[in-house]
Amino acid sequence: MQLHKKIILIFSFGLCIGAGTIYWFRHQTNNNNVVTPTMPIPTEQQSEPVAPKPKPEPAQHTHPLIQSLQQEDQRLWKELERCGVDKAACISYKTKYRNEYKQIRKEFEDKALKKPISKKTLQTIYRIFDEFNIDKNAIAIIPFNNPGCPAGATDHQLLIDERQLLQFPEEAQDYTIAHEVQHIVHQDDSTSFALENLLNLTEEDFDNPNHIFNKRSRFEEKRADALASLKKAKYARGNILFMKKLLSKKKKESAGITHPKEKTRIALAETILKKYHAPNSTLA
Repeated sequence: MQLHKKIILIFSFGLCIGAGTIYWFRHQTNNNNVVTPTMPIPTEQQSEPVAPKPKPEPAQHTHPLIQSLQQEDQRLWKELERCGVDKAACISYKTKYRNEYKQIRKEFEDKALKKPISKKTLQTIYRIFDEFNIDKNAIAIIPFNNPGCPAGATDHQLLIDERQLLQFPEEAQDYTIAHEVQHIVHQDDSTSFALENLLNLTEEDFDNPNHIFNKRSRFEEKRADALASLKKAKYARGNILFMKKLLSKKKKESAGITHPKEKTRIALAETILKKYHAPNSTLA
């Protein structure tokens, strides 16, 4: 296997071209469309690192929606095992190539806009960081210009296209940031980085909605939506507002390859708002 030069960033809201709403930094290819490797990954001749012991699975949560998400997560890891990649292998890969991952993602900092993010938006970001117990000193907040994508996240970066973000209602802005924070909490970007290489994905795989990589991606987006929307009613309302405005701009739903379709995301947020944020309801 060779490490692809393709750089994947989990941009959750883009109107970008391609398979779904992820913005792809496409790899460079030669005339034969052969991927140019940028670093080696272990071969049979190389000694494999000792895989760190995986963290114990979290206890099943008492909240029914969170419980359902945990069960879906476990099912997807079992499906990945049938493809030859288990959770321990993914953790081991992320550990071994942590520095390379950070170096690749440094490209976003190198391309940061000179105009800083406004004080008001930063205050909103820091407030939401506090709500989800994120250390603001551990996350680089990067002003970024990315058509169609007001925000994105890696494990250690929050990318903000403030010009686009401010085009949405305030509750939708808050939801956008709260959603991206979930990707940071769960380290979704480095998981995608590891799986892309461990599965040795092809262009056809990226465009196949039934490939386990895309199933995993859609689940991570669903989880980010759900956990943000469960936190506060205004995030659930913002989720709905954001998706409806996105649909009004696009005129049609996305293909649903890397992300759930917009109407599916709206339905989930509406269910959360009605079931868990209604008067007299309680969140476990």
